Amino acid sequence: MQKDQVKVVLVTGKSGAGKQPRIDAICDFFGAQQLSTGNIFRELIGKFNASGFQLPIAALWNSAANAFHTDAELTALLTANCKTPAAPADVPQVILGGKAKYYVENGLFCPDELTNALFASAFVALLHAGKKIVLDGFPRTVAQYHFLKQLLEQEHQRIDFDLHVELDDDFIVRRATGRRICPKCQAVYHTIFVPARDGRFCKTCPGDVEVKQRADDSTEEKLRCRLHEFAEKVVPMLEEVKADHVPFVVIPGHLEDPSKESLRRSVLSAVEPLFH
Repeated sequence: MQKDQVKVVLVTGKSGAGKQPRIDAICDFFGAQQLSTGNIFRELIGKFNASGFQLPIAALWNSAANAFHTDAELTALLTANCKTPAAPADVPQVILGGKAKYYVENGLFCPDELTNALFASAFVALLHAGKKIVLDGFPRTVAQYHFLKQLLEQEHQRIDFDLHVELDDDFIVRRATGRRICPKCQAVYHTIFVPARDGRFCKTCPGDVEVKQRADDSTEEKLRCRLHEFAEKVVPMLEEVKADHVPFVVIPGHLEDPSKESLRRSVLSAVEPLFH
């Protein structure tokens, strides 16, 4: 495999394992663009939050049917209970944001049909624009992996390799509860390992942009739930990736030297043997 032939890279690992800085290094090395389902969902959740929905998020769920209320029912619910009702054209995205928030706040993965629809449109658009893509957060289940393989076959592409970030569950819990994200540039900080400026502000963005804790990092209970979901859903998917003979490169999610250069060397020394 030649470096300039790389088109699609998969980055996998538990939530909180340290994928983002490794993704940054891979994107820099290949001149690629990150496609993160997490960012797609956070954008949608932001639209839902901006609507000022005044009921608990559980109101979106029909417990008798063990499913969300119908979209027509949700539209009526949003219209009657939002401080800032969305324009009619934006209501479908606000509804999607509400559904995504329900899963996130309960520490659950979003179901495949919801995730696949959002992923496919963004992925194909980037491919058609000639971009090299680093996938983050997709696929997370066997069914999503099969969906991705079908998309790749349609587009005459393949997964060039999987960079897997490995880290112990207990360390992840300690790390993730201290993680902070810049809402503007998405830079990642940590209250202990990589503090923000004055403990509050992004070091990259001009002005005083305050870093935030992600909702899905807020409690150990939510983190443990996500780690359990990883073991149940992602691990079987990774076994299929390996069975398909996709090059699988494992790197540590924690380095004693947390500098950007040390991290870059760790990633490149692992992937460079793939190329000739």
